[in-house]
Amino acid sequence: MKIESNGYHKVKGHGKGQSVVLVSGNTGGATIVLGYVDDYDSFIPLIDGALALDSQYKVNNGVETPIYLKVTGATGTTAVSLFINGLI
Repeated sequence: MKIESNGYHKVKGHGKGQSVVLVSGNTGGATIVLGYVDDYDSFIPLIDGALALDSQYKVNNGVETPIYLKVTGATGTTAVSLFINGLI
């Protein structure tokens, strides 16, 4: 999944309960947070803080809950790839 702009980017390929996430590339100064949107349209982060490049995260994402990357502060140099693998 390639990310080059601000906004909420729906993540595909995650597990029904747990996933492993890896982000690589160039943030170009952008902040990237992994989370979900609740029934009140509020974005709820799944981990504390922004994702760091070239770091791997194990995420408990709930049963079939759609998850998103929230990107803010993207510039013309933002070019990030997300790799995700569902565990269960």
